[in-house]
Amino acid sequence: MRGLLRGLPHVDFGVEHDGNDQEKAEKMWPVLRQICEGMVEHKIADYVLEGVILLPKHVRELEADFPEIFRGCFLGYSTIDLSQLIARIRSDQSGDNWLRNFSEKDITNIFERGVQESVSLQRQCDEMNVRFFDVAHEFDGTLLTAKEYLIGSKNLR
Repeated sequence: MRGLLRGLPHVDFGVEHDGNDQEKAEKMWPVLRQICEGMVEHKIADYVLEGVILLPKHVRELEADFPEIFRGCFLGYSTIDLSQLIARIRSDQSGDNWLRNFSEKDITNIFERGVQESVSLQRQCDEMNVRFFDVAHEFDGTLLTAKEYLIGSKNLR
C-alpha cells in the first residue's frame, strides 16, 4: 500500500503515510479489497499481504467471502518484557540491528507503542475470530507456526 500512498501523489486518498494506522486501514480498505478480488479473479495464488492497513475485520471478511482461497493471521508482541528486549537489542551486534544506536529511552518508546498496538490488534483478532501469533517468546518458533498455519497445516486450524 505504500506504493499507492507514495506512488500516486496526484490521487487524494485522504490518507497520510505517517498518519493513524487504523484510519489509513479504513480509508484504504476499498482499494485493498479490489486488489484482493482481482487476485482471486485472476487466480493469483500463494500471495502474502502484509502491513498495518489490513485489519482483522478485513481478514474475516475475505476469509468469509473466499474460504477456500484466503487465510490470514496477525503477528504481534503483546506480552513482551521490555527490559529483556532492550538487553537483547544491546547484545545484538549484527548489521541487521537497526536499533543498536538508539537510546534506551527511544527503544522503550518504540516498543511501548508496539505493545499497545499489539494488545489492540490481539483484541480485534479475538473479536473477529482471526488467528493472532504472539512473537514475544519463542520468536522463530512462533514465526514457523504462523507460516504453517498460513500454508494450511491441518492441525493449526
